[in-house]
Amino acid sequence: MICIKNLTFKIGDKLVCNDLNLELDTHSRLAVIGRNGAGKSSLMKYIIKPLLNTIFIEENPITKNKIDLANVPDKYKMHYISYSSQLSQYNSNINIENLYNLVPNKIDNQHIQEYIDTFELPYRQIANLSGGEAQLVYVTACLIQNSRLILLDEPVTYLDWVNSDKLLELLVKRVTYYKCALIAIMHDLYKIEKYFTHVLYLQGNGNWTLYDIKDFDYKNFKK
Repeated sequence: MICIKNLTFKIGDKLVCNDLNLELDTHSRLAVIGRNGAGKSSLMKYIIKPLLNTIFIEENPITKNKIDLANVPDKYKMHYISYSSQLSQYNSNINIENLYNLVPNKIDNQHIQEYIDTFELPYRQIANLSGGEAQLVYVTACLIQNSRLILLDEPVTYLDWVNSDKLLELLVKRVTYYKCALIAIMHDLYKIEKYFTHVLYLQGNGNWTLYDIKDFDYKNFKK
């Protein structure tokens, strides 16, 4: 579905990720964890704008052919990956309906309305929303794009516990129904065990560990 091959990158002169290799199948949900400065957000950037021969994504779920994402022009990448940071660039004076209309390659309208109803998203201008409301607007706008891979940077950070669980449940449903994969930076380790299938731990010194969720114990990372 998505394949990361031999990905190495630095932050300044510091090596933070060395020779990362992993494959995610359809329906996989990968949580990325690590301390501040461990390279979590940088990893997202190297997926969105990859180096040559490092990020491969399934072009067609039937043929299973994979393409090198580095060779895909930016204007076509939204057919393969969706990420919430791409949407926050739009003018915050627009409302949710205007924002949703800007999203290309959308899923069916029934599920779009379900997302709005689930969180009772207001139709006010985004600039006038609370931090949690604005986050839900941007994340759900990312979810209505029909792509092969969804990237989310701390999607539940500003949410209360009720909406946090609602969103994570919705992510599981979205990934399963539309046969895609999810990579999300997470800090709530307890929720990872419930909603994700794999965990990537970036240690920030070049080393990394990939866990299947059945082998992941969040209590080991609470130190």
